[in-house]
Amino acid sequence: MRTLDQRLSWLAGIVDGEGSISVAGRRGVPTPRLQLAIYNTTEALIQEVCSILDSVGVHHYVYREPAGRRGNHKANYTVLVQNSTYVPRLLELLKSALVANNLMRSWLFGLLIVGLRLLLVVQEIGHQWQ
Repeated sequence: MRTLDQRLSWLAGIVDGEGSISVAGRRGVPTPRLQLAIYNTTEALIQEVCSILDSVGVHHYVYREPAGRRGNHKANYTVLVQNSTYVPRLLELLKSALVANNLMRSWLFGLLIVGLRLLLVVQEIGHQWQ
């Protein structure tokens, strides 16, 4: 059985390889928000991602696009974390897990630091728009 830190380190790799961290806006809402998305066609991988997110209390949505849409041979899944509280918390948890597993010098650790800096920029823009 893997520890929570090991599972979170695995999730950090999945975010890097199969996901994105972006700034999103909604029509009619002036404040931008940070969102994290993971895309994959393997249902078991998506279930493990959701299990980890559930275990750390990070709310998420799963969208399933059936096979055949846009020429897909398999169903596509998207796990989306959008809340301005959950994304920073998740990034901090992933960073802490990489530290606990002695992966601070990895490129992945640097990527999470960039994500956390992006969060600060989004928060500053949000304050300026209010």
